[in-house]
Amino acid sequence: MNTLHILGTGNAAVTKCYNTCFAIKLDEEDYLLVDGGGGNGILAQLKHAEITLHNVHHLFLSHAHTDHILGVVWVLRVIALQVNRGQYDGHLTVYGHRDVLDKLDTICNLTIGKAYGNVKGNNIFFKLVEDKQKFEILGYEMESFDLGSTKEKQFGFQMTLKDGQRLA
Repeated sequence: MNTLHILGTGNAAVTKCYNTCFAIKLDEEDYLLVDGGGGNGILAQLKHAEITLHNVHHLFLSHAHTDHILGVVWVLRVIALQVNRGQYDGHLTVYGHRDVLDKLDTICNLTIGKAYGNVKGNNIFFKLVEDKQKFEILGYEMESFDLGSTKEKQFGFQMTLKDGQRLA
C-alpha cells in the first residue's frame, strides 16, 4: 500500500536535480509530503510523480534551510488559491518544530499575502511537534525527534507502517 516517491535529492546548491523532498502514499488517495525542496520546481516534481495537491493533506517540514522550505511556500500558495476558489477539499496540516513553523508563516505572510491569510487556521493548520512527541497521521503512529544539528534546528520522524515496519 505505502509507496515512497523521491521528489528531489542533493544539496542546496544543486543545478541538475531538484532539492531534497519526498512523498509517502498513506492510503488510496492521501499523501504525506516531507519537505518541499527549494522552489516552485516542487510543482513539476509532484506532477511528474502523478501526485496532485488535492491529495496532499499532511506535510512534515524538517528545517528552515532554503532547499527544504521554499518549495513548501509554493505548495501553500497553490493550496490557498485552490481553497479560495473552492477547488481543494479538506485541510492541510503542516507539522514542524516551533522555529521552522514560525519562519514558514513569516515567509508566507510576506509573499502570499491575503490568499494565505484567508485560509490559515481554517484550511491550513500548523501542528507544533516537540522532540520525542508521538502523534498520528491517518492511523499511522509517528514520533518526531530532534536531530541535534548545530547549524539549524532540524527534526526527523519515525513512522510505523501498517505491517509494523518502521520508516525513519
